[in-house]
Amino acid sequence: MAQPTDSLPYVPPPTDPSDPHYEEHQTMLRESQRNWEYFEAHELEIFEDHPNEIAIVYGGGNVQYCADSHAVGEFLASLEEPHRSAVVFCTNMSADVAWAL
Repeated sequence: MAQPTDSLPYVPPPTDPSDPHYEEHQTMLRESQRNWEYFEAHELEIFEDHPNEIAIVYGGGNVQYCADSHAVGEFLASLEEPHRSAVVFCTNMSADVAWAL
């Protein structure tokens, strides 16, 4: 049984095309897909060129490199919606560290 939407800890995405936020959400989804496809096509290049930085793919194929989480926050604050919600974060997962996902 579905939980009533007024008790969810987030606002569910709009699914009705008549909703004024519907097109913005669809734009974000399309850009997110383009960002992901760019990351997949350039993953090795991103990590070889900047192995110790956090890469943020945005705008359908732009990459911003950040040294730490503070720089990530500053960069994200500079983006407007829906671009901020569409970013893909990329970090190099070192083989000599235990990771739990």
